[in-house]
Amino acid sequence: MEITTQFAKLEVDEGIAPLIEALHAAGAWTWNSCEHQAHRGDFAWVELDLWGFMDLNQRAWTRVKEHYETRDSYDPEFANLHGWMEEECEQTFGYEDNGTIDENDTWVDGDELGYSVSLRFPREEIALFIELLEPHKIKTD
Repeated sequence: MEITTQFAKLEVDEGIAPLIEALHAAGAWTWNSCEHQAHRGDFAWVELDLWGFMDLNQRAWTRVKEHYETRDSYDPEFANLHGWMEEECEQTFGYEDNGTIDENDTWVDGDELGYSVSLRFPREEIALFIELLEPHKIKTD
């Protein structure tokens, strides 16, 4: 399905389209995604630009710290994106060159490397991931 975000017009799996929109709204650029990786179990997957992931995770961590500054114990009602990514997601860091396919369908190496983090998580938690991203939307006025 085709979606349009502030970053680009993209073709994505229908079941993960709302998550890609939410990640982009939170300032995290995505490279690849898949709503259902049956060969890995019932998991979804998204690959984020490393710098966007780092910024999003830092903002999520700061939100956790601010929330607990006034509390003495665990708050089960707190929507904790940082904790969810840390506990529920399989994280893999990677890099690849910024090459492209030419007119002969041959890979042409790029000049620079792009760094990313892949998050794999239970497919049933796509809606939860979207909910956890809500407080991290970047205001565009």
